[in-house]
Amino acid sequence: MSVEIVFEIIYTVAAFVVTLIGMLKYFRQKKPLFIQMVVCMVGCRFFNGFLDLLLVKSKMNMETFRVSSLVQLAQFLFLICASIGALDSLCDDGSKSNRKYRIIAAFIPVAIYAGLILFAIYDEFNTAEMLMMLIPVLVPLYSLYFHIKHLIIPDVEDGIVRSIRPYNAICILNCMAFLLEYAFEFGSVYWYVSMSIGIIVTIIILPVLAHGVKKWFE
Repeated sequence: MSVEIVFEIIYTVAAFVVTLIGMLKYFRQKKPLFIQMVVCMVGCRFFNGFLDLLLVKSKMNMETFRVSSLVQLAQFLFLICASIGALDSLCDDGSKSNRKYRIIAAFIPVAIYAGLILFAIYDEFNTAEMLMMLIPVLVPLYSLYFHIKHLIIPDVEDGIVRSIRPYNAICILNCMAFLLEYAFEFGSVYWYVSMSIGIIVTIIILPVLAHGVKKWFE
């Protein structure tokens, strides 16, 4: 059994266990929708890992576009929906006083995207390759914007923002790990680093979020 498969198995099993626990614990009446969406995000990680395991076992080229890539992007859609629906409207009213936080939060995703464009141009990608590379990465970068903003924006009444800042820090780490995996080859050193971070994020994200959300109701 290769090291890559061991990493994929650990990642997939961890995501399955956390998803199962999350569904049993949080998919009940009066449980926060915010946490339920993050449970769905971890569920996407399970399906992503499971599909990747099938591809590795069948010895398919892991650098080609695959269905598991769509599932992996879906996790960021859940994070975006959770951020917009449960937190952003509470902490950012669109006023000028918060403009600087929006600009700071947007700077890193925009800089990363600009870097990817320059890389694609330097490497002489054709139009189709550039689109395949640049369009999917917009989803995690948009998620990264919200997590950075919610990490640095001033707190509001009842300490809602402050209580889940550790969760947003974890989500930033998750986005960066995805971009690391996205940019480098399967089985490379960077892939191992990304997978290690992914496993840690999968295990701790729900407990950290649940602890923070619990403070909203204290």
